[in-house]
Amino acid sequence: MSRLIKSNIHKDRGILTAFLMIIILSAFVLQTGLFLKGYEKRYDEKIVTQHLGDGVFILVADEDEVKETMDDIAEVEDYTIQKIIMPSDFVYTINDSEKEKKMEYTVIMDGDSYTTLDEDNFIKKDESITSDYVYLNLYTAYYNGISIGDTIHINSENLGNYDLKVAGLYEDYLVGNPYTGESWILDDETYKTIKEKSDELTFSGQDYSSRLFVTDNLKNGVSRDDGLKIVNDALNEAGIESSGYTTTLVKTGYISVVNIMAAFMESFSVIIMAICFIMIIFTINNNIDRDIVNIGALRAVGHTVAQVRMALCAEFLIMGTIGAVIGIGLSYIAFPYIDEYVLRQISGLIWEKRFYPDYTLGILLGFIVVIMIVVYMSTRKIRNLHPATALRFGLASNSFKKNYLPLGDAKGSLNVLLALKSSLQSMGQNVIIFGIILAVAFLTIFSGVLFYNTKIDMNNFQRLLQGDSPDSYVDLAEMSEDEVYDVMDEISEIDGVTEVYGLGGTDIPAYVNDNESTLIYSDKPQFVYCGVYEGEMVKEDNEAVLGSITAEKAGVGVGDEVEVKIGDKSERFLVVGLQQAVYGLGERIYITSGGLKRLGLDPNFSYLRVRIEDPDVEKVDEFNEKVEAKLGSKCTKTENHFKDTRSKDNVPVYTVSIVVMVIALLNIVVVMVVIRLLLKSIFVKREKEFGIKKAVGFTSSQLRLQLAISLLPTCLIASLTGAVMGHLLINPLFALIFTSFGVRESDLIMQPVLIVFSILVVSILVFVFSYIMSGRMKKVSAYRLIQE
Repeated sequence: MSRLIKSNIHKDRGILTAFLMIIILSAFVLQTGLFLKGYEKRYDEKIVTQHLGDGVFILVADEDEVKETMDDIAEVEDYTIQKIIMPSDFVYTINDSEKEKKMEYTVIMDGDSYTTLDEDNFIKKDESITSDYVYLNLYTAYYNGISIGDTIHINSENLGNYDLKVAGLYEDYLVGNPYTGESWILDDETYKTIKEKSDELTFSGQDYSSRLFVTDNLKNGVSRDDGLKIVNDALNEAGIESSGYTTTLVKTGYISVVNIMAAFMESFSVIIMAICFIMIIFTINNNIDRDIVNIGALRAVGHTVAQVRMALCAEFLIMGTIGAVIGIGLSYIAFPYIDEYVLRQISGLIWEKRFYPDYTLGILLGFIVVIMIVVYMSTRKIRNLHPATALRFGLASNSFKKNYLPLGDAKGSLNVLLALKSSLQSMGQNVIIFGIILAVAFLTIFSGVLFYNTKIDMNNFQRLLQGDSPDSYVDLAEMSEDEVYDVMDEISEIDGVTEVYGLGGTDIPAYVNDNESTLIYSDKPQFVYCGVYEGEMVKEDNEAVLGSITAEKAGVGVGDEVEVKIGDKSERFLVVGLQQAVYGLGERIYITSGGLKRLGLDPNFSYLRVRIEDPDVEKVDEFNEKVEAKLGSKCTKTENHFKDTRSKDNVPVYTVSIVVMVIALLNIVVVMVVIRLLLKSIFVKREKEFGIKKAVGFTSSQLRLQLAISLLPTCLIASLTGAVMGHLLINPLFALIFTSFGVRESDLIMQPVLIVFSILVVSILVFVFSYIMSGRMKKVSAYRLIQE
């Protein structure tokens, strides 16, 4: 038995090598995707083991008043209160760099009061630095390229200037990413100095940077969403303005981009595996046809059908297992580097270096089981094969194939006619080739669409991830609402400006039919892109657009009315549309500025959004210079958002674009390996045919050309089908990937030219590779092949 298996492996070594490479690639991508998915599980474990709580609240309030209110909430099991500073005007530079960075949503604490942090959180620490130091959360450090020993120069008009050494890097599971805030921990002396100045400004009403950081743990049976509403309502009733969020929402800020990457990797891996298993079927069918006489001989000398089938299975099972082990091993080797150089600056979390039996053994067992099933089904054709039949006739004793394109009647090149005859008379082979090329074409257009939407025209992809995206931000000095509108008019007069509008949100949560949601308002909602996938954008002051998750929780749709409550004021709004965007997580409500006034609040636009006609980086820079000169002191800063969204500073889009590039490169590798495997299998099946043709005078070059042409009809039909399927299914696939983020429809740009591109690329690759890789035709011996 072992000799038979070794013999099969030796005969099929070329095919098995290509098969091994695909399995290695597939296992590597799948294992890496599961590692990425593991970040969510690890975060959930940390929330529980470190007792981090169910809700987070950042308050401007007296500590005793907060304690009194929290003590009276029956649904709260326990809570923590920590004093923090959230500076409004801190900017900093690193070492000798002159590039200033603004501290936005930064939470400053001292180590003694930050009770959610312990020594296990620290990744690196320098105990030799004992004064004027800062500990940084992992995200801030890796995103900005900050290391232990670097000097950070902090400048603040209100709170003073400080030079601090970086003495440690740590994981922060509550305020360690750009969506929920970034924590800094200062040495005691520096913290006390800043805290005293901050308290003075807060008590005098000049700058509310002194705040309280509150976390709560709810009693069993109380959901996080219900608990959040209960605590918010209690604090607001006590006169404490509160806008908290659950740790479920906090988790999304950490792992959302990582989960998107994981979804891409897993989708790609599934497509590769589908191609691989189709190839197994194709190869085994060819091997049976090739070795049918040997199979008959084995049966004649006493081997059972089960043994023969096991021998055919074993070669793929052995190679599949080896490939899976190598692919998984490579993932374990590579992932620590992926974590350190890519993922930490995205998630703010680290990957634990250990063995993951649930992922690894699951993948290994899955590959083994699927390969066994595929091989078993592929070898069913020999289960009732009699030895005498195999030895005398093979699987078919007669051939009743139709004589397509009779050479006596057909007109055209002999090579082309023979190639087409071969193709038309191999319908079983064509079906399998069709499936393989279809999958390859789908993979090709999948990569092409991702590349186009992340590198060439990224507007729709950007909006899918992050919602509204202007070309420029114009920050304004403090001014009244009427003065803001006057500034909008001034900006509109600048050449090239097409849209100027304000978009703001409230500091306290809104409730839509008692479900918490983020309230967004605009003076010109027709300019706001928020991903409306059903209905239309708001126009009137009594209209609202709801996020998909908010609408589902409230049990409403387009045409229904909802009660919107903010603070102690509530009004009814007509739902005119439903919207989506990954960043908003489907939990938003959009209204007009007039609608906000109905709720008793005045619009506050601290910055304006501007779009430019046919924008590029230079045009937006030129606009920013013009608007700064025209507005003078009314403008505090401008930002070229067009440039930022296309740079690595736009972490979600930039990261996904890197994944897309990797997938595109892997796709090229897969296409080459699959075509090589395909050609190896075809050559094995038709080797005798090629030998006979050589005997009657055909040259190797003619046979190579015939082989290449014979694949083209099936290839063209399959690549067309795969490209069209990709064109139709990629957007629904993306919507499925982003469903958990509130996305219901994807509108990536689907250029029809990508269909043509995919067909041409796949067909040309198949033709060229089939011609080049069939060079072994020169070694075919007519004498060896044509014999009894």
